Amino acid sequence: LVRKSMASLTRLTLRFLTNTRQILHPIPAVSVTAERGRKRWAVPYYNELYSRRLKVGPEKERHRSEWSNWNYDAEIYAFGKRLKEEFNEHTLKIAFTHRSYIESEESRRSQLGIDDSDVPLNLQDNEELAREGEKLASEHVYAFIRFSHPFLPEEAISAVHDYLMSEEMLATIGLNLGIKDLILCEDFPPEASTMVKTFKAIIGALSRDQGRTQAQQFVQDFICTMLVGKDVNELWDVHNPMGVLVDILQNQGKQPPEARLLRETGSRTVLSCYIVGIYSDTALLGQAPGETLEIAEEMAARDALRNIFCTTEYKSPLKFNTEPEVVTGGSQLILDNAMKYVKSSARQLE
Repeated sequence: LVRKSMASLTRLTLRFLTNTRQILHPIPAVSVTAERGRKRWAVPYYNELYSRRLKVGPEKERHRSEWSNWNYDAEIYAFGKRLKEEFNEHTLKIAFTHRSYIESEESRRSQLGIDDSDVPLNLQDNEELAREGEKLASEHVYAFIRFSHPFLPEEAISAVHDYLMSEEMLATIGLNLGIKDLILCEDFPPEASTMVKTFKAIIGALSRDQGRTQAQQFVQDFICTMLVGKDVNELWDVHNPMGVLVDILQNQGKQPPEARLLRETGSRTVLSCYIVGIYSDTALLGQAPGETLEIAEEMAARDALRNIFCTTEYKSPLKFNTEPEVVTGGSQLILDNAMKYVKSSARQLE
């Protein structure tokens, strides 16, 4: 009896599943065909193109004006807007015009037989603007260094100034500002000296159009900020730090420096270490380690100079948000005080 009931239950279950399966939509069959992801001819074809490119060599760098969508007036306008400066379009075009471009245009016109009196060229080079910009930039860089490092001597200030106003530095700044494609010169790509002159001319153009204060702010934003992450002590190469320290202490009327051994370890091994301190009377001016006593003494003298000039690693960051008038006035006050100190020291020596 149990077997009969189980069999009937199984038949009913199968019959129900069969009827339900007929109601549901049948699943369509999907056929999958294997296909290669890359054609057989692709690899040798691309290899041949690559070998031909190697034979021809790299493509020559071309000026942006060779493309059809180049608009020089629009690029000049966009240049000032990118820098958020209000330039006069005529002045800015003069700043981008190099003397070599005018000479090449005059030569080309003479070859074509075009008379300048009939069709004047009406171009002006950027020589005068470059001189104005160089003078303004140099003066403000000096002022900013004196303002941010009031205890540095003039030799160190001149070394930092020469680093910021070097041809390599100014050419890099100008290249990053996008002046390479806007310069009108005979050669392309333009030389570093051409880019430097153009960058200085831009500063001069900004001084003419917006005033000296705005041009000083431009110099402070784009040139002086190159000191971020730089150690001023590395920019000024001191060949005899102990001699400089002797002169400074002598001018201040203090005792001459004296090197004293503070600690040592492993003196008889290849990993020897000596820590030397520089004292003036009982005041510790600086200390540093070294592999030998001579190296430790020299490094300690350099550490003493860093402490005297306030150029240590834990010095507060430079204040680039200071107004240009404050920087100029503060640097002039520092320079006047330094000159008074030098004159008073000279009288004491006499």
